[in-house]
Amino acid sequence: MFTAFALGVFVAFVLFAIYLKKKAPSNEEIVRSNQEIINRSIELNAMAKREIIKTQMADHLRQIEEMYNAGEISPEDYRELSEPLLAAISLNDLPEGIALSSDKK
Repeated sequence: MFTAFALGVFVAFVLFAIYLKKKAPSNEEIVRSNQEIINRSIELNAMAKREIIKTQMADHLRQIEEMYNAGEISPEDYRELSEPLLAAISLNDLPEGIALSSDKK
Protein backbone atom coordinates (compact mmCIF):
# COMPACT_ATOMS: atom_id res chain seq x y z
CA MET A 1 0.00 0.00 0.00
CA PHE A 2 2.74 2.44 1.00
CA THR A 3 4.76 1.47 -2.10
CA ALA A 4 1.82 2.27 -4.38
CA PHE A 5 1.38 5.63 -2.66
CA ALA A 6 5.11 6.43 -2.94
CA LEU A 7 5.09 5.42 -6.60
CA GLY A 8 2.06 7.66 -7.21
CA VAL A 9 3.77 10.61 -5.53
CA PHE A 10 6.93 9.98 -7.55
CA VAL A 11 4.99 9.81 -10.84
CA ALA A 12 3.11 13.00 -9.93
CA PHE A 13 6.40 14.71 -9.12
CA VAL A 14 7.95 13.62 -12.44
CA LEU A 15 4.89 14.77 -14.41
CA PHE A 16 4.92 18.11 -12.58
CA ALA A 17 8.65 18.52 -13.33
CA ILE A 18 8.02 17.81 -17.02
CA TYR A 19 5.19 20.36 -17.03
CA LEU A 20 7.42 23.01 -15.46
CA LYS A 21 10.24 22.28 -17.89
CA LYS A 22 7.94 22.74 -20.88
CA LYS A 23 6.45 25.90 -19.40
CA ALA A 24 9.82 27.49 -18.57
CA PRO A 25 11.37 29.79 -21.19
CA SER A 26 14.38 28.50 -23.07
CA ASN A 27 17.85 29.84 -22.43
CA GLU A 28 17.79 31.61 -25.80
CA GLU A 29 14.56 33.41 -24.86
CA ILE A 30 16.03 34.46 -21.52
CA VAL A 31 19.24 35.72 -23.16
CA ARG A 32 17.26 37.61 -25.82
CA SER A 33 15.01 39.19 -23.19
CA ASN A 34 17.98 40.21 -21.05
CA GLN A 35 19.76 41.67 -24.08
CA GLU A 36 16.67 43.73 -24.95
CA ILE A 37 16.55 45.05 -21.40
CA ILE A 38 20.26 45.93 -21.50
CA ASN A 39 19.94 47.66 -24.88
CA ARG A 40 16.94 49.69 -23.70
CA SER A 41 18.81 50.67 -20.54
CA ILE A 42 21.77 51.87 -22.62
CA GLU A 43 19.42 53.90 -24.84
CA LEU A 44 17.70 55.50 -21.84
CA ASN A 45 21.04 56.24 -20.22
CA ALA A 46 22.30 57.95 -23.37
CA MET A 47 19.08 59.97 -23.65
CA ALA A 48 19.41 61.08 -20.03
CA LYS A 49 23.04 62.09 -20.56
CA ARG A 50 22.05 64.14 -23.61
CA GLU A 51 19.34 65.93 -21.63
CA ILE A 52 21.81 66.66 -18.82
CA ILE A 53 24.29 68.11 -21.32
CA LYS A 54 21.56 70.24 -22.94
CA THR A 55 20.55 71.53 -19.52
CA GLN A 56 24.16 72.36 -18.70
CA MET A 57 24.53 74.21 -22.02
CA ALA A 58 21.37 76.20 -21.25
CA ASP A 59 22.78 77.07 -17.82
CA HIS A 60 26.02 78.27 -19.42
CA LEU A 61 24.02 80.37 -21.86
CA ARG A 62 22.13 81.99 -18.98
CA GLN A 63 25.44 82.77 -17.27
CA ILE A 64 26.77 84.33 -20.48
CA GLU A 65 23.61 86.44 -20.79
CA GLU A 66 23.94 87.57 -17.17
CA MET A 67 27.56 88.55 -17.78
CA TYR A 68 26.56 90.47 -20.93
CA ASN A 69 23.68 92.23 -19.17
CA ALA A 70 26.03 93.18 -16.32
CA GLY A 71 28.49 94.62 -18.84
CA GLU A 72 31.22 92.13 -18.00
CA ILE A 73 31.67 90.99 -21.62
CA SER A 74 31.48 92.82 -24.94
CA PRO A 75 28.77 92.21 -27.56
CA GLU A 76 31.36 90.42 -29.73
CA ASP A 77 32.33 88.10 -26.89
CA TYR A 78 28.67 87.50 -26.13
CA ARG A 79 27.99 86.53 -29.73
CA GLU A 80 31.12 84.36 -29.91
CA LEU A 81 30.22 82.51 -26.71
CA SER A 82 26.46 82.22 -27.13
CA GLU A 83 26.02 81.28 -30.80
CA PRO A 84 27.53 77.76 -30.54
CA LEU A 85 25.47 77.08 -27.42
CA LEU A 86 22.26 78.34 -29.04
CA ALA A 87 22.89 76.16 -32.08
CA ALA A 88 23.60 73.08 -29.97
CA ILE A 89 20.59 73.60 -27.70
CA SER A 90 18.21 74.19 -30.60
CA LEU A 91 19.10 70.86 -32.20
CA ASN A 92 16.86 67.92 -31.46
CA ASP A 93 19.93 65.93 -30.47
CA LEU A 94 23.52 66.66 -29.59
CA PRO A 95 25.85 67.73 -32.37
CA GLU A 96 27.65 64.91 -34.16
CA GLY A 97 30.96 66.01 -32.67
CA ILE A 98 29.79 65.29 -29.14
CA ALA A 99 30.04 61.58 -28.40
CA LEU A 100 28.95 60.06 -25.15
CA SER A 101 30.87 57.17 -23.65
CA SER A 102 27.80 54.92 -23.99
CA ASP A 103 27.52 55.86 -27.70
CA LYS A 104 31.01 54.55 -28.42
CA LYS A 105 30.14 50.94 -27.54
